[in-house]
Amino acid sequence: MSRQKLPHLDGHPSDALGAAGLKAYDFAQSHGRNLAIGAGVLVALVVGFVLLESNRDSSSKAAASQLALALADVNINQTDAAAQKLTEVVSRHGGSSAGNRARLYLGDIELKRGNAAAALTQYDAYLAKVSKDDYFWTTGQRGRAIALENQSRFADAAVAFEALAGGTMGEEEKAHALLDAAQARMRAADNTAALTMYDRILKEYPLSRATAAAKLGKAELSAGS
Repeated sequence: MSRQKLPHLDGHPSDALGAAGLKAYDFAQSHGRNLAIGAGVLVALVVGFVLLESNRDSSSKAAASQLALALADVNINQTDAAAQKLTEVVSRHGGSSAGNRARLYLGDIELKRGNAAAALTQYDAYLAKVSKDDYFWTTGQRGRAIALENQSRFADAAVAFEALAGGTMGEEEKAHALLDAAQARMRAADNTAALTMYDRILKEYPLSRATAAAKLGKAELSAGS
């Protein structure tokens, strides 16, 4: 069964969106939901991004404005209209920050549509232009892992989930990324690597909610050996 990505937003942005962006983020934390697609959180974040970009060149300002309009469409479930706007942003302003961010959201849309291969293309393009320090890197990396998983590329998905666990996020999310990696390893018939992931969860994140699933996974592997 394929799944859709549900990126989490934990903590303030690390890429200094600026005072306007932080105010928008604070508003989103109080009033929004923690989903990247279809959520007030990202719309508010992008509004702040637009305000920051307005102090830069006209091309960057136009790209950021178009990006905000696209996410407004997403927020009211106008996915096709949003995808068209995002594609235009990439086509016209692909070298800008907003243009690259549009690739991330296009990946989300394609994943939601069930087009895992197309989603992977967008996520790879986005990730190629950002570092792990980028606030949305974990969102793109999680999407990439799930896109691989949805194509039954389980060994590759496991590697992507393991990389996600090395990103900047909370311990609970790290533990669940390792759990996803372990389960992908099992589906790839690499039980030794899966066991290593389960043991790592139990050792490094003993208080995580992922520990119950890790213990169950270990028991399943032991019973089958």
